[in-house]
Amino acid sequence: MLFIKILILFLFNIYFSLNIYSNDFLKGGCESDFPPYNFYANNKLVGIDTEIISLVLNKMGVHFTVETYPWSRVILLLQKHELDFTWQFIDSPERRIDFSLAGPIRSGETVFFVPIDSKIKSWNQLSDFKKFVIGTTRGYKYSNEFDNNKDLIKEESNSNQTLVLKTIGKRVDLSIGDKNTILYILKTTNNLNKIRFLEKPLKIAPRFVGFSKNNFQLSKKFQLTLDKVINKKEYNDIIKKYIDD
Repeated sequence: MLFIKILILFLFNIYFSLNIYSNDFLKGGCESDFPPYNFYANNKLVGIDTEIISLVLNKMGVHFTVETYPWSRVILLLQKHELDFTWQFIDSPERRIDFSLAGPIRSGETVFFVPIDSKIKSWNQLSDFKKFVIGTTRGYKYSNEFDNNKDLIKEESNSNQTLVLKTIGKRVDLSIGDKNTILYILKTTNNLNKIRFLEKPLKIAPRFVGFSKNNFQLSKKFQLTLDKVINKKEYNDIIKKYIDD
């Protein structure tokens, strides 16, 4: 009798593992314009994170579609289980409560940047910025220390592109963002000579894929598959395609 119960449990686990995804397409979501990680080129969604995640899901044999929205809406749709997975999250206790995180798929450098002729040259601690208006992007998490600091004056933008324009136009004193993203925007808009990065980063931020809580098993399978491809040639080739050494 015990043997039969164990056998039934074993077969159920096999069946469940093979049918985590079912034959339906899973719905993924990401921000529509977060280069070089996810953005549209020739009407196709491309970028480092888009291609890494596609690589992993294809190896898992998962059928999926991807929808793009502003980041704050991406989070909301995942919370409401209207999306099965989204990217790219910075790990935090709040995110772990709401979602099942898998990764990191890569790391990014979170930095402060200023207009080229700004008198702000460096910083040691966040209190150095108390007198300044800091540009941020709506819905983003940067670090617990920064996000929870009530002494800082922050002004939100709806996108990184708007954030860059505000900084160039001196509508904020400085801004915060992912260095590769800001560099990409500056290069593609011929504005590299209008922004200066402060040398000290706020954080080296590992980035994660978030799954809705009812897709916990999918997140674990994603993690196992990611671990097999990360830093392999096909993974590294994706990075090199978008970021110069």
